[in-house]
Parts: sequence; C-alpha cells; structure tokens
Amino acid sequence: MGKRFGIAFDNSELSHKAVDLCLSMCQPDDEVHIISVVQPVRTDPPFGYGIEAAQEMMAERKEQAKRDLVGVEQRVDAAAIKCWKVYIEVGDARTTLVEFVKKVDIDMLFMGSRGLSGIAGFFMGSSSQYALHHCPCAVTIVK
Repeated sequence: MGKRFGIAFDNSELSHKAVDLCLSMCQPDDEVHIISVVQPVRTDPPFGYGIEAAQEMMAERKEQAKRDLVGVEQRVDAAAIKCWKVYIEVGDARTTLVEFVKKVDIDMLFMGSRGLSGIAGFFMGSSSQYALHHCPCAVTIVK
C-alpha cells in the first residue's frame, strides 16, 4: 500500500498549485484525500442570520465547494490515482484540517500559503501556520 496524501483545497491559485504538486509526487498505489472546509454561517445576534437564511447560505456554500472541486476531481482521475476521495466539511478551517488529518491518517498534507495580514493575521494566524504546528504528519505549504 502506498502513501496517504491530503490536499486542503479552497479554490485559490495556491491550492490549485498544491493539487499539482501532490499529483506530481503520487504513485498509482497512493491515496489522495481532498478536503474543502466551508465556514459556518453565524446565527448568533447581533451579527448572525436567521436560521432559515443561514441554512440557505450553508447549502449554497456547500454547492459552491462541490462546483469548485469538479475540475480537481477530473485532474486526479486523469493522474491515474486509483484511490481518491473528496470531503466537504463545515467548521473552522484550521481545526477542521487537523481533525481531518488525524481521522483519515494522512501521511502528508499539501496546502497553499494564504496568510492573513495585519491585525487579523497577528491574532488568528493562518490555516497553513496552524496546520504546520498541529498536524501529526508532514505538511507541504505551496507558495
């Protein structure tokens, strides 16, 4: 059995590059697991939406993630990878990615570097920074 690769995909240019790099390293007996994390819609006052509006927005976000992943699925298929799967999860991207890596037992995670800037970056940090420090596997960050 080959290696188990993970790709964090958010449809950014850098996540497309992460797909390319991962596929260039894969052997036919490797597994590729692609995750797209959708941010939840806030429903808490005063900044949140009503329940019905939030449910509609979440459904649209998930549908958009599915549409974004179609081209990636075709690229993985064309790379002759026998075993691959796509996941769409809802949650905070940072913690959801780490949980995903542990649950699926990923050997190496590929992701784009898309750092936050200014105050938000200082307080929150980026998903790639978080993954680098908290994932139990190798993390390849693509620039």
